[in-house]
Amino acid sequence: MNKILTYDFYVFDCDGVILDSNRIKTNAFKYALRAEEPELIEKLVNYHMANGGITRHKKFAHFYTTIRSTDDETKSEKIEQALLDFASYCERELFEADIVDGFEAFIKEINKPCFVVTGGKEDEVKAIFKHKNIDKYFELILGNPVSKRDNMQRLKDSSKLNGKGLFFGDAWLDYKLSDEFGLDFIFIQGYSEWKDGEAFCKQNNLKIADDFSTFLVDD
Repeated sequence: MNKILTYDFYVFDCDGVILDSNRIKTNAFKYALRAEEPELIEKLVNYHMANGGITRHKKFAHFYTTIRSTDDETKSEKIEQALLDFASYCERELFEADIVDGFEAFIKEINKPCFVVTGGKEDEVKAIFKHKNIDKYFELILGNPVSKRDNMQRLKDSSKLNGKGLFFGDAWLDYKLSDEFGLDFIFIQGYSEWKDGEAFCKQNNLKIADDFSTFLVDD
């Protein structure tokens, strides 16, 4: 039997793990900040790519607080406008995002509880998954405005993380959460923007896969 299918439950990140959407999210940040100086936008993009899984609100707050110091009276307004522009871009683009190779065939083989814990906007992710007819595979789909860590705690507090679990992620935060909550971790690297991910995972003896087609054969 495929050892990957012997876990008691599974947790999936969304962007770069279920959907090939990291590039779309990166472009959405560029679009939302299109009126800013290019070098400042690049700093935000680098921050975004180095901090996968952190909510978009925190990233825009970082931009207007640290990268581009903004008067407190206008900061909230600028963040809210950036969030609106980000969401409008994602609404246009994410519904066309491809599903990661092998994902659907793999998750059909799982007969244990599956959960999504994403830094993406929860209602947005639910709508996209429903559109792609993959929402049916998940017991819960959890996202922002609640943080990933708080959503993992919510699963733990509701006794959803019982037994041995596996976390599929593509960012350092995913690994950190898997370690904190006692799950094994697999780095899905084929669509990831985690620049040091492969080196980090090799150094820490963590399993790496380009996509889910790897798991469709017995090991």
